[in-house]
Amino acid sequence: MESWDTYADIIGGASAALLGLLFIAISLRIDIVTGSAELRKRAAQTLVLFTIVLLVSILLAIPSQPSLILGIEVMTLAVLSAVGLTLLNPLAGGLTSQQRIGRVLKIVLPNTGTTVILFVSGLLLALGWDAGRYLMVAPVITAFVGGLASAWLIMTRIDDDEPKP
Repeated sequence: MESWDTYADIIGGASAALLGLLFIAISLRIDIVTGSAELRKRAAQTLVLFTIVLLVSILLAIPSQPSLILGIEVMTLAVLSAVGLTLLNPLAGGLTSQQRIGRVLKIVLPNTGTTVILFVSGLLLALGWDAGRYLMVAPVITAFVGGLASAWLIMTRIDDDEPKP
């Protein structure tokens, strides 16, 4: 597990930085974000995706943790994340972005991909298969890409919602 310390540091630092930047961006334009159900819901989903990556990094960084325990923790994180994102999904179901990236996000479903693959990687770890650690890279990338695309959509929608001079 020690060889994964650097990976945990990288994804943890990146997700924490992205979470902070997203909070700042939303705070700077809070009047526009709070005035739009689409932006509020998309921001919540983006925060959850980046938080999943942060929590994965924390789990990977726990020293001398047996694969069975890590697997159970990862599966628990996947289930809790799926529940959270599922509760947000009906709220976000009405998101009707006219931008291509919004339509792509609706088709690709980074929320589902992240949680399902994360659960499978946890299951493999719990069964004692080291492949679970390597598979865990996929949901991290999925969450990062989905979160960044969603954050981009939030930021460009903010510009769309601004009053024009």
